[in-house]
Amino acid sequence: MRRALLPALLTLGAACASAPRPGPTEEGIAVLVPARDKAVARRQAVESVLPLYLAPDARREKAAAVDRALFTPPKKAKAFIGALKVSKTGTAAEVKVDPLSAALQGAGLVRPPGYFGGPEVLLLALGNRAAGPNPTEHFAADALETALFGRGLQAQDADDDLVKLRHPITAKTEPGVAVQAAEGGWSGVATGGVAESVQRETQSSAWRAKARYSLSLYGLGRSTEPARVEADGEALDVSSGSAVTAAIEAAAQEAAMRVEKVAARRHEGRATIGVLVSGWKDPAFLRRLIADLRGIEGVDGAALVAWKGLDEMALIHAYAGAYTADALAAKLINADPTLRITAVETEDNRLTIAGPELPASLDRGQEQ
Repeated sequence: MRRALLPALLTLGAACASAPRPGPTEEGIAVLVPARDKAVARRQAVESVLPLYLAPDARREKAAAVDRALFTPPKKAKAFIGALKVSKTGTAAEVKVDPLSAALQGAGLVRPPGYFGGPEVLLLALGNRAAGPNPTEHFAADALETALFGRGLQAQDADDDLVKLRHPITAKTEPGVAVQAAEGGWSGVATGGVAESVQRETQSSAWRAKARYSLSLYGLGRSTEPARVEADGEALDVSSGSAVTAAIEAAAQEAAMRVEKVAARRHEGRATIGVLVSGWKDPAFLRRLIADLRGIEGVDGAALVAWKGLDEMALIHAYAGAYTADALAAKLINADPTLRITAVETEDNRLTIAGPELPASLDRGQEQ
């Protein structure tokens, strides 16, 4: 049935190019909005489908971040709009789901804290953000980046002179840095710095250096409060500079080990389950399904992720806590016994739900 409906969906999407009819299209969802000004209508159209991505509370909490990601500058909304037609009663506009989803995910607005979403990169923003990092803190960031890489963790120095950030960190406070890092799509950010000391030993005439990283890890814990990490290193050398360098590198190795443990705990009991929807992509059905998922106790969120995904099926991600795919399927059936779950793939953490059939009026239209 899914493959039989595909030509109809493609034809429907093509018909929407000039005057989008409310409902699903090849690229997304066509909606009617009251505004006749095109810029305002584009914004209203995008806002009308945001419930598929963010629950009401999340939309209120992240309103400023959503505005920056989607509407600043105002022309940015053009990227999420396909066909658009203004009439005396308002505007019909096609909202393209995949670009909109990519923008929201890239800004860190969809996935709840603690859930894996592909390659994760920790941003290192060490030093006094108002004054800028000093040379020692530059070296400490490099040493920590190298130590993390050795443990399979990717990191990027926010103040690297060679690799410039696409969205530079300009905040002067740690909380501000954490907000900007989340909006920039980083999985987490480490703030803080390193302290070092060195003194000469009388008997050996060598220099003994000590270093300590004091870090705050935002985004790597289960709560909004940062995880604290302190790590020490020590070294002995005939050169005071070499001793300090070696002490910082030793402290970096210890810090990397502790950061790795925090990052590992972050994903415990945090399963992302893919919910594929076959058949006709009815927006009302998708909204109801996402609301059902969000309403299950223990599920931290749900959002539409892809429109033209696997086998042309819509893909929803359920941020399902400790649930397995089969357990989530059972909870969904309890919430809505009318749902038709056609496949549960426990190894892939994925389940498939049959969407509504193509409405008879549209089906007859394709036969003529």
